[in-house]
Amino acid sequence: MTILVGAYPVAASQFEADVRTMTEWLEASGFRVYYSEIDSASERWQRVLAGAYTDAHTARVEAERLKRAAPSVDAQVVAAEMAGRSVAVAAAEPGIVLRRAGLDP
Repeated sequence: MTILVGAYPVAASQFEADVRTMTEWLEASGFRVYYSEIDSASERWQRVLAGAYTDAHTARVEAERLKRAAPSVDAQVVAAEMAGRSVAVAAAEPGIVLRRAGLDP
């Protein structure tokens, strides 16, 4: 499980700044940050994900902590598979779509 914190259209002019700002805030709050790119019918999006959890309760507690810290963030607990690929596997394998913040794509 992981927490979906936001999704940003890759083509948007503020894309990099928005993702960087969210990433820095999450890391300062103690979260490991991951990314997953997805394609919709009309554009490509980059999801920003926080943490990797083995139990739903802990993931929900952390998502609620994010919501309290930033009420405008719609943090949602999602299965890692819905984020693109297993967060645990993605963190260990270089060169795949889902990756930890700070690592090259």
